[in-house]
Amino acid sequence: MGDVAEDAALVRRIASRSADAREAEAALCRSFTPRAHLYGRKHLRDEDRACDLAQAVMLAVLVAARALVRCLHELDARGRTVVYLSFTEGRSAEQIAAVVETTAGNVRVLRHRAIAQLRRCIDDCQACGQ
Repeated sequence: MGDVAEDAALVRRIASRSADAREAEAALCRSFTPRAHLYGRKHLRDEDRACDLAQAVMLAVLVAARALVRCLHELDARGRTVVYLSFTEGRSAEQIAAVVETTAGNVRVLRHRAIAQLRRCIDDCQACGQ
């Protein structure tokens, strides 16, 4: 699996719908499908079901990637910062609190709300076929 920066770059290429978006989708699938398949084999104990799970996961990831950048832009600046620092840089709530000048508890609330907003946005995009 690639590193976080490479994966993020692939997601941005997919979301941009640029000429090389299909290539980026294939690269993301090559990166994540083996892990999804392994997870399925371990927990489902059935090769066919594991393959089906990996395919369903990758479809969901690609749909979300296509919508994710737009959905991120719908967050307010503080929410985007919390999400970015949490999931791209892997910072703790305490570290993020220092950056956004609030408490660690409030960072956890902000992160929870931002994730919920992203989930709703992505679900809406999936429902309307975007």
